Amino acid sequence: MAKFCPECGCKLNHDEKTCPECGINLNFSTEKSDKGWGLPKILVAVGIVAVIIFAAFILITGNFTDSENILVTVSESGEWISSYDNNTTMTYSYYVNGYISGIPSDSDKYFLRTIYYDSNNTELGKTTENLQKIHFMLSETDLHAISLFLPKNQVYVDHITIQVVKDNEVLKEFNESFDSNNVEFFN
Repeated sequence: MAKFCPECGCKLNHDEKTCPECGINLNFSTEKSDKGWGLPKILVAVGIVAVIIFAAFILITGNFTDSENILVTVSESGEWISSYDNNTTMTYSYYVNGYISGIPSDSDKYFLRTIYYDSNNTELGKTTENLQKIHFMLSETDLHAISLFLPKNQVYVDHITIQVVKDNEVLKEFNESFDSNNVEFFN
């Protein structure tokens, strides 16, 4: 590879230590050294990879973050018995009231499914309500009417399961006992 003076551009012999034209000291390598990546470039690359991983994590887990914050606490459950036609016709209603916290901003896309079971764990019936509808029903008191189950005949509810559902997928589940001793009669 030919050597040239960096000062005047004169062609040099390989073993010369000074330029014969301008006299500049040539005691350095004219070959370009390969420094590789270097610390600043490595730090930039690591930073870019970290940002990509963080963005991917947010995108992947972003769909589940809202549902993770939903908490349903049952405060009251019971049975209402109503009679009509001089006590010859009876209707039975089973209700669940409680508190719901961590309601996501897109609550219209979430549902609460309440499943009623007897003591043999046999499903007696279920209700499904839009979370947004439940939230706005009694939002000023924070107590929510979570479910009202109206079977044709009297049933004996032992426990319930409340499911948080979005896009027909159960995201979260709460199991509670049912207060079968809380019975109110209406005429």
